[in-house]
Amino acid sequence: MYNMKNTSTAQKIIYTILVFLTFIVGFLYFKISYDVSGAFPFTQEIILIILGSIVTMIITAALLNRQTEVELQKEQRLRLFELKSQFYIDLLNFVEEILTSHTLGKKERIKLNLLTHKLSIIASPAVLVQYEKFLDMLNRVSEDVNITENEEEEISIEFSKLCSRIRMDLLNGSADTDSKEFERIESQIMKNARKSEG
Repeated sequence: MYNMKNTSTAQKIIYTILVFLTFIVGFLYFKISYDVSGAFPFTQEIILIILGSIVTMIITAALLNRQTEVELQKEQRLRLFELKSQFYIDLLNFVEEILTSHTLGKKERIKLNLLTHKLSIIASPAVLVQYEKFLDMLNRVSEDVNITENEEEEISIEFSKLCSRIRMDLLNGSADTDSKEFERIESQIMKNARKSEG
């Protein structure tokens, strides 16, 4: 990836130098042609039209090139967002399965392990840190395979914290978030989780 960016930057520099040299040579050519054709005003106008057309084409090409690059980046961000959203929904569904079945057996452990690997690919660092805390708590409460109501409550609370990190990841990507805003959202998610338990 680094080598690819480095090559791309080198190509951009080479293209910029080539465009600059072409512009200088073209300018000198048209200046000489303009001065030589001074006795013929019609010829000077044609040269100015050609020069204006060339400048317009260069500007249009530069703008279209930049627009294409921006649209590709936008499409990549959209695909990543869709991938993250789908994975996070899968994680929510898995935790729902655990809580409704009240067990975390071998089959569930294998699925959890696979989800953990998927998460390591797409999640932001903040989500990964909170997910580790969630796993620590989940491992602690599920040592006996069966999950009690008190343990379900602990899972729910820790999962609520994870959900707040997931929410911030989906809304802001990996950008840093204002800590007060995050605390407010996390607090609201925790209140909702406690109220939903009855």
